[in-house]
Amino acid sequence: PFEDEAQREAFGSGLKNVNLWYTHQLTWVWCLKRVPVGVRPYDQRGWPFFEWCVARLVKDADMVLDIGVEGLDACSQYQELQQKCLITRGPPLTPGVFGSQLSEKVFTNNADHDFVRGKYLQTFTEVMASASELIYSQLAWGNEELHSVVAALPWCKSLQHLYLGGNRIADASAIANALASNQTLKTLGLGSNQIADVSSLGRALASNTALETLNVSGNRISDIAALCRGLTKNTTLSTLRIHANSISKAQQEELQRAWAKQGKDEERLILF
Repeated sequence: PFEDEAQREAFGSGLKNVNLWYTHQLTWVWCLKRVPVGVRPYDQRGWPFFEWCVARLVKDADMVLDIGVEGLDACSQYQELQQKCLITRGPPLTPGVFGSQLSEKVFTNNADHDFVRGKYLQTFTEVMASASELIYSQLAWGNEELHSVVAALPWCKSLQHLYLGGNRIADASAIANALASNQTLKTLGLGSNQIADVSSLGRALASNTALETLNVSGNRISDIAALCRGLTKNTTLSTLRIHANSISKAQQEELQRAWAKQGKDEERLILF
């Protein structure tokens, strides 16, 4: 209950802007996911689900912490505590996927359901449209998570730099298909994944007119024929990092010829 109308209005105003606190890239979010016995679990409740989903959209992974994990009393340094509290972070959920999952959550006030759904749509649309850089590195993501990222790209009207390095991605075709017609992305980081087939990336480069830097180093690439064909048609890519793969000497030379065909700087083709 509210003491007076002014208090009610203040609460309503705060509720309308609750997304800002969780979404902003300069705020830390501490989650208490461990609840007392007999209380509905954290991941079954509507508001915590919303807060968690908006917090992980564009924030660095180490800025969303679960302070309810066991063993924190033994931590003597903040870095140690932070490492224990890191939450496994999932990919951004499009509004449709969020709405579907939200329907399975419980609210104390059922009227909040529609409000939260609308607030997520507003937040997702505004945040993703304004993001120029997304860092989703070292999150143990695989092909499924990559598909979720690709599904969110149509909202990313200003995105110039996308980093997905240090994950477990094996199939690059989803991001390659999106890259083929993308007009904003300048940097794509796919280093230190599990990618072996880069033929889809080669086809994407043949038609892409925006990408300037591509990092596929530290993968499992052994055949670069399609990549070379794409490079001979691409005019914008100026830096390619492809070292730490299983590319033969003959293929390296083929790649160098394809790179030189467009007059690109040989020092920005990183083979070793």
